[in-house]
Amino acid sequence: MTQTQVVQLLTQLDTFDLQGLRKYLKSPFFNHRTDVVDLFEFIVFALHKQPKILTREQAWENTYPGTEFDDQQLRLVTSYLHRLVEDFLAQAQHQASEYARKLNRVKAYHELNLDKPYQRSLKKAWTTLETQPFRNDQYLKDRFETLLENYRYISSRKRSQEANTTLQKSIDAFDQYFIATKLKHACLVLSNQQIFKDDYHIHFLEEAIQHIADHPKLLQQPAISIYYYCFLTITSQEDERHFEQLREQIDLHAHRFSASEIRDLYLMLLNYCTRRMNKGSIKYARMSFDLYRAGVEERYLFENNLLSAASFSNIVFIAITLKEFKWAFHFIQDFRQFLPAKDRNNTYFLTLASLKYHQRDFDQARDLLNNFHSKDPLFILKVRTLQTRIYYELNEVELLESHLSSMNTFLRRKEVAAHLKIPYQEFIKLTRKLVRLSRYDSKQKQSLRLEIDQMRVRSLKSWLLSQLDKIA
Repeated sequence: MTQTQVVQLLTQLDTFDLQGLRKYLKSPFFNHRTDVVDLFEFIVFALHKQPKILTREQAWENTYPGTEFDDQQLRLVTSYLHRLVEDFLAQAQHQASEYARKLNRVKAYHELNLDKPYQRSLKKAWTTLETQPFRNDQYLKDRFETLLENYRYISSRKRSQEANTTLQKSIDAFDQYFIATKLKHACLVLSNQQIFKDDYHIHFLEEAIQHIADHPKLLQQPAISIYYYCFLTITSQEDERHFEQLREQIDLHAHRFSASEIRDLYLMLLNYCTRRMNKGSIKYARMSFDLYRAGVEERYLFENNLLSAASFSNIVFIAITLKEFKWAFHFIQDFRQFLPAKDRNNTYFLTLASLKYHQRDFDQARDLLNNFHSKDPLFILKVRTLQTRIYYELNEVELLESHLSSMNTFLRRKEVAAHLKIPYQEFIKLTRKLVRLSRYDSKQKQSLRLEIDQMRVRSLKSWLLSQLDKIA
């Protein structure tokens, strides 16, 4: 029963959504079947109170008490409940926009040919649109649709001059919406391209960029200016001015965009900083730290009140890089609660162990790693890499060799992705060379340095180089 679509869907709903759904299911306008309500109440009770009773047999007994179990009937009522839940979510999403409801009211009065109610409703729709805080691409789309609806109404009244003026306004509004959306999606595509190396075709992008150059007043629209500078930041990475302009625009207009939009923009800024750091520009470590700190304080990096394990780990890594040890410790302790439940303990112990390692408290770092339990290959490799560093620092050569052999065996498993195998196998090989290196053989040291310099994973490379530099 736990694997059914409706149970998985209900698991994701919060208390507020469940209350709304309960009213929806009990409304005779949407549902006449009491068995659907009974099944819903049983599932919600089981999910939150007694998960062990969430079986098909118990579901049947609570929905049709005292009757013989009928698997086909249970499947039918479960399917019907699933459809109603989907309908509720679709309706809730549609009703979430106050502006959308008011514009639909305007269109209804248009269809009914009621002039005064139409004008009154149109004015209310405009007021709602212009007084709401957002100035993103959705705002530009809503503005275009309002002007287009008004044009259709005016033209149906044969007021040609007014209709022509309104039509031109709607065309201009559509151009703004098109350009903002085109730039937004171009930034998304280019960001993905840098990670996955896939090819995408973005039509009319050059025309949009040129149109902005010809009409710079378009940059007065936050949805255009932010994604314009975001596009330039991604495509002209050597020109730091675009990065600074994008930061200024985000600082200026953050309140004009949704939380998810600002989160995506922050991640683009952070990815830019990471690429610059990988090229040796140290100042971007501080910029990255400042962005992460602001992203946490303002909750820009949170999604559903959760901070991803990747963001959490990256924040600690940057803080450690800058030797912001005290800040990192308090961050780990204070924000552990916001990690997703499935990653919480492992991320907490791994980041805290990493902090203790860099504070040269090797024994405590090793003890913390003993609390780690995960089947995720990347998580496991991060832990084993940190253990490698600890054994090396403690000069436990035999334990280190045994550990590297075990790590190499793990990398041969089929569940370890190819893109993980290569850098970590290289790390094992170079660590062994480091251990066996003669401190008096300058040619061997230089040869090893050249090999390490070819590594692509910065964190692995920087540690090996730092240890090589310590060898006199």
